[in-house]
Amino acid sequence: MKLIYLILLTLLISCGEDNDSDIDEVVVLNIPDYFPQYTIPDDNKFTPDRIKLGEKIFNSNLLSKNNSISCASCHLSDVAFANNLKTRAGVFDRPGTRNVPSIFNVIFQERFLREGSVPTLEQQALVPVQEHNEFDNDWETILERLNSDTEFRDLLDKSKYIFPSDNKLITEFNVYAVIRPLAAYQRTLLSVNSKYDKHIQNKINLTSSELLGEKLFKSDSLNCSKCHSGVLFSDYNFYNNGLYESYKDVGRNRFTLDPTDIGKFKVPSLRNVEITYPYMHDGSVASLEEVISHYEKGGYNHQNKSQLIKGFKLSQVEKVALIDFLKTLTEL
Repeated sequence: MKLIYLILLTLLISCGEDNDSDIDEVVVLNIPDYFPQYTIPDDNKFTPDRIKLGEKIFNSNLLSKNNSISCASCHLSDVAFANNLKTRAGVFDRPGTRNVPSIFNVIFQERFLREGSVPTLEQQALVPVQEHNEFDNDWETILERLNSDTEFRDLLDKSKYIFPSDNKLITEFNVYAVIRPLAAYQRTLLSVNSKYDKHIQNKINLTSSELLGEKLFKSDSLNCSKCHSGVLFSDYNFYNNGLYESYKDVGRNRFTLDPTDIGKFKVPSLRNVEITYPYMHDGSVASLEEVISHYEKGGYNHQNKSQLIKGFKLSQVEKVALIDFLKTLTEL
């Protein structure tokens, strides 16, 4: 209920006409033309100062209750803005409940959190702030901290955000002026330069093992590309992959309350999958070899398990080839 309340709160402050019509300098992202189209909110257009402010917020401990962690504490830049722990502890070392997903390429996503309960990247920032096991903070405290910091205030002035309710320039931090630059910065985090991208662009050739792995990945017998589809290697839909017979974390059902959604989670992108171990929503699978073994066995029986999870048989050479292909998705 608390999560739903915060989402509704942000819906109230996120509406409005195009408030950025007077913005002159915008940042243009360098994304290959074979990637999907993306949308930038009219009230959060890219400017260098907004991105800089968002990056500063992303790396600041001021969002957490005891000033101990930041967004960057969980989303580590050297591992594709993911984390190599099963779950990352929050404030006061409270245990995390889910594996930290990579936030590369969030600009292409339309639903956030592993159950897809949040419809915009701006609103997503509300969740870790109020979660007991993450930042466990309140906005009154956060805004007081930000407004007391001259560097933050200077960047806010340069960001030129207009509040839609009164069409006035924001000169002091409010929730609106925190979640927007944070989202603007995250939209610049791109993974579009892997070995596979170089292959698509005809700049390099894949090895014979990598090509075999690609063929297996796209085959009907394995069904990998049915869910991990396109150049993002995810359709960002929700599936139960037979990880458990009984789910402690009910996944999308937490949001929809639909019993057919128990155990369904958003399909993660496989870009950088080589370095974003451990895997699954709870970090319970340690290696790519174990991931393949899970799907080879067909997963555990659950009433909601996807029909795409059927099991298959690979030789050792084929398993190596499949992993070799997945490693081509790592950012260079």
